[in-house]
Amino acid sequence: MPRRLLLVGGGHVHLHILKKLQQHPIPNVEVNLLSPFPIQYYSGMLSGFVEGLYAEEQIGVNLRKLCEAAGVSFIEDRVASLDAVSQTVITERTRRMLKYDAVSFNIGSEVAATDIPGVKMFGIRVKPMELFIQFINQLDFSERILVVGGGASGIELALSLRARQRQQPGLEMSPDRITIVTSGALMGVSNSWIESKLMHILSRKGLTFYTNKAVMKVHENHVILNSGVTLSFDRLLWLTGPKAPDLFGKSGLKVRDQGYLLVNPTLQSVDFPNIFGAGDCVAIDAYAPLPKSGVYAVKEAPVLWANLLHYFNGQRLVNYHPHTPSLSLLSTGNREAFLIYGKVIFHSKWFWKLKNKIDSRFMRNYQ
Repeated sequence: MPRRLLLVGGGHVHLHILKKLQQHPIPNVEVNLLSPFPIQYYSGMLSGFVEGLYAEEQIGVNLRKLCEAAGVSFIEDRVASLDAVSQTVITERTRRMLKYDAVSFNIGSEVAATDIPGVKMFGIRVKPMELFIQFINQLDFSERILVVGGGASGIELALSLRARQRQQPGLEMSPDRITIVTSGALMGVSNSWIESKLMHILSRKGLTFYTNKAVMKVHENHVILNSGVTLSFDRLLWLTGPKAPDLFGKSGLKVRDQGYLLVNPTLQSVDFPNIFGAGDCVAIDAYAPLPKSGVYAVKEAPVLWANLLHYFNGQRLVNYHPHTPSLSLLSTGNREAFLIYGKVIFHSKWFWKLKNKIDSRFMRNYQ
C-alpha cells in the first residue's frame, strides 16, 4: 500500500516540490495538494499587475495543471482541523477526511489587526490574494485610497496605485489621492537613513504618509487615528503586516510568536517529525524571528524537498540555515525600484529591470 504525502498550500516552497515531483516521483508515495484556490498568485508581481505592467495570467500559477503534470491529486479546499495523533486533516468545505503519513504546510500568513472595529466591514484585505485580484480588476483608480500598513507590501502597492493614477487622463494628482498610515516606521526599519530615503521617494511621487500613527476605528468613509486625526477615503486597503494562521495553535501543536508552527532547522515540527512546514507560516527553533519574506521561502524550498525524500527513504535530514540580512527589491512604480541590503539602500530603474528579470524567471519555472 502506498504511503501518503499531503501538501497543504500552494506557496513558493510547494511550487518547487511540485516541479521536482515532475522530474523525480517519490517511489510508492501518493501525493495530494490541498489549496482553496486553483490559481496561486505571486505576491512579488502584484504591484506590477496593479500598475498595469503585467496581465493577470502572468502573475498566476495554475495549481491544477501543475499537479497534473507532477502526478499529484489536486483538492480545491482548505484545512478546517488537524489531528496530529491520528494523522488526519478535515477539509473545510466538503468535510472530507484526509489521512497522511507525512504532511507539509506552506500556507503563508494572514493579515494582522483585523479585529479593530470596522475593518472587516469597510476594509479590503490583500489576503486571500485571489479575492484582492478581483477587487483590483473592478477598482476605479481615480478614487481616494487609504493604505493602512507601511511594510514592503503596503509601500509597493501604494506606489503602484499612484503610478496607475498617473495613467488616468485629466486626473488631478493631489497628494491625498493615495495616503499611507503605519503604526511604526516605514518598513519597520530602525535605520534613519533608510527611512529618510523611503520618505523622500514617497514625497517625490506625491503620496501623503503618516508614521507612528495607529488606526483606532474604521467607519464607512473615514478612519480615526490614535492622535485624534480623521482621514477620509473612498477605498480602504488593509495591509497591516502578518499574523499567524489559527490552525496550528488550535490543533495543539507547539507554536511561537503567537501562532506560527514551530519547526526545527530540518523544517519538521518540534512535536511531530512527520509534520513539515515552510515559508511565512512557520517559526524556526534556535533562530530569531525571520522577516516574512518570499526570499526565505525560496531558500527553504530545496531543503524541504531533500528532507521529504530523506524522510520517506529513512535517511538523515539536513538543516536549513537562514542568511541575514537578505536582499530586497521593492517596486516603486514607473519601472523603478529600491534595492535594500542590510543598512544600504539604492533606487533606480535598473533595479526594477533586475526585479522584473528575477520575478519573470521565477514564474516561467511553474507556468
